[in-house]
Amino acid sequence: MKVLIIASINSSNLGDKAIFLTMKKLFESHGHSVTGLDLNRRENRTSIGIGGCEHIITNGLYLNDKELLAITQKDSKVSFKSLLKHVQPDFVRRLRVWHYTKKSYVRHKNEWTEIFKNHDVVVFGGGALLIDNLWNFPLALLYASRLARKIEVPYGCVGCSVGETFSCSGGRWLKEFLADCSFVTLRDSMSGISIRKLGVTEHMVYIDSAIRIGEIIKKERDSAKGILGINVLSYVLHPRITRRGIRRYFNVLRRLIERIDKMPELGLRQVVLFNTGETSDMRAALKLYDQVKSGLRNLGIKVCNKMQRLEDMCGVISQCDVVIGTRLHSSIIPKSYGIPIIGIDWDRKVSGFYEMIGLKEFCFDYETFDVEMIIDAIEKIKSNHFNQESGLEEQIGRFNALPRYIFQKAGIAEDGATDKFENT
Repeated sequence: MKVLIIASINSSNLGDKAIFLTMKKLFESHGHSVTGLDLNRRENRTSIGIGGCEHIITNGLYLNDKELLAITQKDSKVSFKSLLKHVQPDFVRRLRVWHYTKKSYVRHKNEWTEIFKNHDVVVFGGGALLIDNLWNFPLALLYASRLARKIEVPYGCVGCSVGETFSCSGGRWLKEFLADCSFVTLRDSMSGISIRKLGVTEHMVYIDSAIRIGEIIKKERDSAKGILGINVLSYVLHPRITRRGIRRYFNVLRRLIERIDKMPELGLRQVVLFNTGETSDMRAALKLYDQVKSGLRNLGIKVCNKMQRLEDMCGVISQCDVVIGTRLHSSIIPKSYGIPIIGIDWDRKVSGFYEMIGLKEFCFDYETFDVEMIIDAIEKIKSNHFNQESGLEEQIGRFNALPRYIFQKAGIAEDGATDKFENT
């Protein structure tokens, strides 16, 4: 069978690349051929970065002193073009998205039509596709699904999370996309509440496919080095994220690092501030670094450069003993390497993941978490020799059977399953 996966393949967010790569391997392990298309029709800008040799972590993955200073100076200068972009009203930004998406659809229509004709099923996903991000995803899903319906190729969405609020147009377009889905699977049970508002009454829940990235990008883990990884979130457009809230979040992280510096008994010797590919998150980590660096006496601290390759990010994460994650995949990817995780729940997809694998006690609300909560969680992990039991295996077992469910719902017989993940 020929499977076409349409996803945010060329997004700067490396979690999206991990989703596509693991989903592709899943279908291939069942004996199917897979083609990938970027949902927003972006050209391939960055390499996933998987080769035949092991990638060695070098200093190039971290910002050195000159780079730290240069970025700090650059941040003090705000260009007029950048300022204008951020002060535009939402309706202007939506019109720009509509114009770009429509133009892109017309330009690629014939090419995509031929690709659709050569596949047995179209899979949209995964990630946070069912959200109204200023019409971006709703319009992209709408146009692509109209092509699938015209050619009569079965389609559906897999491994998605659903937003909590929608504009009138965005909600209408998502409803049209979902109305003819042969299958709908979500990556967290919480999204099931919102998807009913979009007219979907039947769906299944499977763990995010990126949980298997550790089986594809293999990394050797050294014995405990005392490294704490912290993924720092920048200000994002989200119902729960406010300027005041993000300042509180930073203050808690700052006090946490200062507290750990005074607690050598925790066994932590270094903090690594890492990102999942977002430039704004890297800059946020740099600001946190500037706030704490001069006061540290026992802890070393590093800031990761903007991650360009998924393999590099996995290399950094795999060397940590504990990871505090805010972005969803900053928790999923370390867990794929068996690394203990602590989550900051700013979006219900984060708490949904922790609840799914039985680690709800290690996930803390973004608006109320404090230093003591995180310290207690680290101490629990340390008392268990930096191990963390979870219900991960059961969820992965269910995930392995996902292609059979998809083909069944699409009315297509599936055979040849091997469930063999291999490094490429």
